[in-house]
Amino acid sequence: MKGDAKQLTLLVQTTRLIWRKYQGNLNLKHMKILAIKYTARHVCTPLLSILLFIFL
Repeated sequence: MKGDAKQLTLLVQTTRLIWRKYQGNLNLKHMKILAIKYTARHVCTPLLSILLFIFL
């Protein structure tokens, strides 16, 4: 569980970084899709993907 929280924090930080970098070029829906793909690939936790989809 602690590892999951650490992964989620890292993911949120990465997402924010990407968001700042590409804010002019990407819309929110596209960001959600990218975030979910990233989560599925790196964390492999469906629950986290769902949480990300809801909160982003």
